[in-house]
Amino acid sequence: MKWFKHLSGSIKDPLVYDLIANFKGDGYLVFFGLLDLMSKDFDINNPGTNTFSIKYVTKNLQVSRRFLTKVLDFIGKHPKEKGKIFYTIEGTNITVKCKRLKNLCDTWTQKQLRLNFDATST
Repeated sequence: MKWFKHLSGSIKDPLVYDLIANFKGDGYLVFFGLLDLMSKDFDINNPGTNTFSIKYVTKNLQVSRRFLTKVLDFIGKHPKEKGKIFYTIEGTNITVKCKRLKNLCDTWTQKQLRLNFDATST
C-alpha cells in the first residue's frame, strides 16, 4: 500500500485526544506510526494483519516495548476503539490486527482487494 487515509480532524477524535492526553505526542506516534508500518507491509491476502519483530517496531517508533504495549492496551480498552485493534506477543514477535485498515487503503490497493475477493469467492 502506498498510502492510507489519515482524515483531517483526526486530532479531535476522542481516541487520538485521549492518547495525547495520557501519553503526550508518543501516544499519537504509536497509533499512527504503527498504522504506517502496517501499511508499508500490507498483505492483500490477509488485510489488516501484520507480524513484526518487536525490535523492528520499537526501533522505528523509538519507544520501549513496555511503552508500546501500554499504549496498545489503552487503545484496546478505549470505548471509541474497543475491538478494532488487537495485538498478541509471541516470543520476540508482535502480531497486530486492525481490520479497519483495509478501508483506509489507497485506490490501487482497494482495487487489488476487490480483485482478490472476487478470485477467492468463485
